Amino acid sequence: MSYKYLLLLCSFASLTFSACKKEEEPYDPDKSYFSVKQFVADQYELYKGQPYMFEKTTIVNGKKDSSLVGYDKVDWSTVFKIFCDADISDNKFFERYDFNQFDDNTLEASVLTYTAKEPDLFVQKFTINYDNVSRKISMIYIETADNGRFHAKEQKLSYYVKDKIVIQESEKSFLSDPKEVVITYKFQ
Repeated sequence: MSYKYLLLLCSFASLTFSACKKEEEPYDPDKSYFSVKQFVADQYELYKGQPYMFEKTTIVNGKKDSSLVGYDKVDWSTVFKIFCDADISDNKFFERYDFNQFDDNTLEASVLTYTAKEPDLFVQKFTINYDNVSRKISMIYIETADNGRFHAKEQKLSYYVKDKIVIQESEKSFLSDPKEVVITYKFQ
């Protein structure tokens, strides 16, 4: 599935679901946070068409499998969905996260951290590392939690720019065995 198809599908779904809701406030950059959706789209466009290969490693409950995958053969729609589901840029999330900024003058880098104020928010922690000299993001890290009465799923998502993508998922259910999955795409 191509990225443009995914974007069209997400746009259609967004319009469909927004038609069912009360009118929302228009986007206000002063009342929103960093957009994972925009960052992911920018990164995809930046590297699209380049001859990158990835070493894909999948570990499911301790069983490891790895392979080399071309850039155009990665299931980007699944990767994008996982990261885009963790987007907190919508105005409805404003002031629902504590914000902290740490500046390291020796390394000339900064770390921005958003921590959920409420335990039931899907995104519990969101961290952005960026280089103060180049003004470019070097890494994003996201922790999610979806805890219900009979089912719990946690994710740790990392994207080290032009290095690797790591998706860790831990799932527990009342009716099934726990499942641990780690998928890594390492740029070659």
